[in-house]
Amino acid sequence: MRKYLTEIYLMHSIHGAAGALIGIFIPIYLLNLKFSLAQIIVYYFIYSAAVFLFSFFSGWLSLKIGLKGIVILSFPFLLGHIGTLYLLSYGFQTPLFAIAVLNGIQAAFYWFPLHLFFSRHSEIDSMGDQVARFFAWPKLAGILAPLIGAGIVAFGGFQLLILTAGLIYMASIVPLIYIPEFSLKIDFRFKKFISLFKRNTRYFFVEIAENIREDAEGILWPIFVFLTLQKVLSVGLVGTLAGIGSIIFTFLVGRYADKTNKKHLMKIAALMMALIWFARFYFPNEIVFYLSALLTGFFAILLAVPFTSIMYGLAKTKESEIEEFILFREIPVFLGRALLYTIVLFLIANFKYFLLFTAFSHAIFFFY
Repeated sequence: MRKYLTEIYLMHSIHGAAGALIGIFIPIYLLNLKFSLAQIIVYYFIYSAAVFLFSFFSGWLSLKIGLKGIVILSFPFLLGHIGTLYLLSYGFQTPLFAIAVLNGIQAAFYWFPLHLFFSRHSEIDSMGDQVARFFAWPKLAGILAPLIGAGIVAFGGFQLLILTAGLIYMASIVPLIYIPEFSLKIDFRFKKFISLFKRNTRYFFVEIAENIREDAEGILWPIFVFLTLQKVLSVGLVGTLAGIGSIIFTFLVGRYADKTNKKHLMKIAALMMALIWFARFYFPNEIVFYLSALLTGFFAILLAVPFTSIMYGLAKTKESEIEEFILFREIPVFLGRALLYTIVLFLIANFKYFLLFTAFSHAIFFFY
């Protein structure tokens, strides 16, 4: 079964390269179209809610058409999301909440099968190394993507960037052909999820913190860099530096995580990440932004690889509950994102204070 990890890595790498090309520029694009910061934050809140709700629908539908069918079904919604974004600049004003829902559906239909494919084909004894590759190959494929994306915007506009990303996304369907299908059985009863919560309470709350960190770094931080420096190229450079920092470190962390205490690694990384967020708040200048992006590449991986290894390990604890655990995980994922965006909306007039909130949120990792 392990041989199919190559196909999973390849599909995820192509998909990740397209995401790296366009993802951090979507809020910048919306700002340039005169959407307010509050509207953009609401967009990501709705997106997160749609991912949560449609993940459960994705689970139910996968029983009917299979996991590969769900991944294929994600592409019409992905193209709908990209297409409606593209048309905004030509005056076709699709409501922003509808665009967010399209994005949430495609994400739910992509990530639920991907998590299950990886869970089924990975091995607990070498989980750290396999998770590292799961992180590293998409980053390697898209390491220059943010900088390339910034160049495309500078010379061809956001419309060309959106079209380019759409074509790369479509190419990610090819490796899916070679990944075998497997049968599913999902227990949707409420008491099943209560049971999973009771057995994984600490994990539940740490997953909330992990998703605060992820969305703060991937969504809010590029917005802050753009609003502070007013340079699209700076956003691309920050993204690329983070990629360089992580790619150097990822394989080493993966192998080391299999041989040491994963929770100790997470606590060291959480402390360093908190210090980086404090530095961003108290020293908001270009040099600190670039240096912190490079350091984040190191320490975010030191945090994410052990934690994700633990997550997939928990999913595989009971082979009969993998599907339910992946769905259960969506609850703290949504709660973390919802908490972050709700607080940011309250702080919208003092946007930079999300940096402090993110720094303090890393304290939760010390209780795991």
